[in-house]
Formats: sequence, C-alpha cells, structure tokens
Amino acid sequence: MARIRLCAVILVFMIGFSVFSCINVSNGFDRIVSLIESAETREDFEEILEKWESFSKKARLIIRYDKLKEADLKMHRLIYMIEIDEHGFPAEIAETVGILRHIRDSELPFFRNIF
Repeated sequence: MARIRLCAVILVFMIGFSVFSCINVSNGFDRIVSLIESAETREDFEEILEKWESFSKKARLIIRYDKLKEADLKMHRLIYMIEIDEHGFPAEIAETVGILRHIRDSELPFFRNIF
C-alpha cells in the first residue's frame, strides 16, 4: 500500500510540474509578444532580447530547439532592422510575433493541440 501511495505522489508531482511548466512557458511567450508590440527604440529591443535569451533557456526543456532557433534569429534581426530598414521593420515585427505565437500554439502540449 505504501508503494501505491508513493507512486501516486510521484505521478501527481510529475503531472503538476508538467502543467506548471507549460503554463509558465505559454505566459512567457505572451509577455515577450506584448513587449515586442510595445517597444519603440533600439534600447527597448535590446532589453527584450536579454529577456528572450533567459526565457528561451527555460523553454528549451519543453519546445524543440529548431523552433526556438528560428525565433532567436528573428529576435536578433529586429535590433538591426530598426536602424537599417525603416519601411520593412513593421513587417519584421509582425513576422516575429507570428512565429512566436505559432510556436506557442503548436509546440506546447495542450488539449487543443492533441485532439
């Protein structure tokens, strides 16, 4: 009987940790997207890039690396696009936000993605 209780406790802990991690990563994507949409200067984007790098280290536990690498390249490109191409910059922001939302919606194991 003690083994069954121990197994149940471990199972509940694993499920709880998994749910907490998924919700935390989903909220992290939402925070990054809202920061990108409200940023205006190069310094804002450099600050967002620092937050993205710390967030992507945590997200690598749940999300495939190649998806995060694609978003990482787009995030780094935003800093240079703000100075080089003023006309293409809004399109680059929209593309980066779209990639981040796509990763959040497709890679996290929520019920709407499974069934």
